[in-house]
Amino acid sequence: MARKSPAEKAAQAPVLGMFFDAQRSPADALVGGMHVAIEDFVTATLAHGESRPRFFSSPGNVETTRAEVQHLLRRWHRPADVATVDGYGTLLSGLDGQGITHWHDITGEAERPFALRQMHARTPYPITITPHVISRRHLRHSWFLQLLLLDVRPCDSVVCISPTTRDALAALMGQVEESFNRAHGTQLKYRGRFDVIPLGVDELLFRERDQSDVRHQLGLPRDAFILLWAGRVAPDSKADLLPLLRVFRQLVADNPRQNPLLVLAGSGTDSHLRTIREHAAQQGIGDRVMVMSELHKARRHLYYSAADVFVSPIDNVHETFGLTPLEAMACGIPAVVSDWDGYRSTVIDGETGFRIPTSWMRCDADVSALGSLLDFPTDLVAHLTLAQSVAIDLTVLRERLQSLMSNETLRRQMGQRARQHVVASFSWKQIIARYEALWRELCATTTRLKRRAPRALPHTAPRYFDAFQGFATEILTGRSKLVLGEPGRELLTGVGQLAPRYVGSEPLHRGTVEQILKALAHGKGAPVSISSVMRTLAASRTALSGDRGRRHLMWLLKYGYIERAREKK
Repeated sequence: MARKSPAEKAAQAPVLGMFFDAQRSPADALVGGMHVAIEDFVTATLAHGESRPRFFSSPGNVETTRAEVQHLLRRWHRPADVATVDGYGTLLSGLDGQGITHWHDITGEAERPFALRQMHARTPYPITITPHVISRRHLRHSWFLQLLLLDVRPCDSVVCISPTTRDALAALMGQVEESFNRAHGTQLKYRGRFDVIPLGVDELLFRERDQSDVRHQLGLPRDAFILLWAGRVAPDSKADLLPLLRVFRQLVADNPRQNPLLVLAGSGTDSHLRTIREHAAQQGIGDRVMVMSELHKARRHLYYSAADVFVSPIDNVHETFGLTPLEAMACGIPAVVSDWDGYRSTVIDGETGFRIPTSWMRCDADVSALGSLLDFPTDLVAHLTLAQSVAIDLTVLRERLQSLMSNETLRRQMGQRARQHVVASFSWKQIIARYEALWRELCATTTRLKRRAPRALPHTAPRYFDAFQGFATEILTGRSKLVLGEPGRELLTGVGQLAPRYVGSEPLHRGTVEQILKALAHGKGAPVSISSVMRTLAASRTALSGDRGRRHLMWLLKYGYIERAREKK
């Protein structure tokens, strides 16, 4: 039997549906854990996945996303037709014709994929979503409650990125179920699954490099012992770094020959960065603490290779995993982290680094009540208040950092084991394989589920026109008459040009524009009804009909290419 080509295999592969908007602006180049995870997941899916991805992008970003996907396919030497990119509007014509066998939302969005399937799919397919933040107050209504109200089925799963996150998420879901059912006399229950698959690391990018050379590239001193923090400088959503400064002051005093340098690399607000710098100066170590407020994704791997030890004392419930220790360990340096949430699943204490004990106690009743009064994003005040009640054992932190500063052999051995650990358990190839196995398992369960006719709009979908039609002076109907405007005649003769579109606007379909203008020109100056124009669009193979066709018609009216027919007096 002849071997199938890669293109033939891809054509027969299961089809993975996914929303994806590629990077749009230089600001997106700054490190942000969730954004890094999303882009890395897409890259890994294209590089290692068995499924054939179908990406759906927002209207103004289709071409940017398509170019990025093609760039990644070339990078991994994959056939150009392995993945496709379309706009959101493609989905509205019905999902059964899209060939989608399973859907994943790496952004953690709950409403969008489930509402889409409920409205437009007859054949059931699994939906998996990966949440990155679960502690924000508004999520209780916009995320947890939606998973109770929308059509979640046994073939669906919330994929948690650590076991502790799974436990917390299940507890939060139980709280919402209990409080809502008690208040409204309902019996809502989450009917999907919770599975655990961590995030991954590109072990080809994050690897050991010549430390002296990398430090020269970054302008860092070659003779310093560098402790590195990488990530947001944000005590309200990440970590309070002031206790670390106090520990570092003692390390500086105890190790004058080591020339200790603490590098804090990552974005933060001006006030947070100023607080760090002022406290370092008060501690007498201002010249030993380097705050780098812009850590770009394209260069972050170099900072790990330049460091001797990575340190991350996170203490916030906002943090659900933590990619940076994995990236650091992949670069062959030990990670000293707080024993908190996802870090517990990535750093092996005493083997690939150290986990520092954390302490907390029940002291949140007033903070929980206050949370109901705070809107997004001001509920981070509650997060900061909670984080200030989480203590990290500073004595153990100093002892563990000191042991690594004093023992080069220990440091080197831990770094080697750290690299081996990440490659064996957290490479993206391994992670994507786990996702593919989960999707196969979930797809198998759909054979026991009944087909359903697409249902009415869910409660989360507003019917805008029905609600706001009273805002307009008049409402056009199929009987309303139109004529060609002068700009429209110029456009048809090749003299005029279309007005520019705003970034993010629904793309104009040139064939539809042309058909509308021709339909009116065919009237030779006589008014033409909207119904007649719409019949022309429906009969054309090169035009859009339905609501998208009507929006094109209204845009042409908005810009004067066509006009309302005026009644003769």
